[in-house]
Amino acid sequence: MTIAWNYPFIFWNKNFSFEGFYDITGSEGTSASHYQAQPQILWKVHDKLYLGVEYLYWHNKTGRAGFNESAMQAVVRINF
Repeated sequence: MTIAWNYPFIFWNKNFSFEGFYDITGSEGTSASHYQAQPQILWKVHDKLYLGVEYLYWHNKTGRAGFNESAMQAVVRINF
C-alpha cells in the first residue's frame, strides 16, 4: 500500500510544498515486511525549479529484517 501527498503552502511570501510518500509491504516467504517513508519540503524557486530537503527512512530494506536505511538528502528538482 502506498500513500502519497502534496500539500502546497506559503511561508514568508514564498511558495513551498510538503510532499512525499509512505509505502508499506507485507511479508512474503522469507522476506520480512518493510516500509519506506520519504517526506520532502520544497521551495518553488521558479515555475519549473524546486529546491529542498528530504528525509528517507526504509525499515527492513528490500525485505531483509534488521537492514534499515536512514538519510537526509538535498533535492534539486526540475519539472519539464
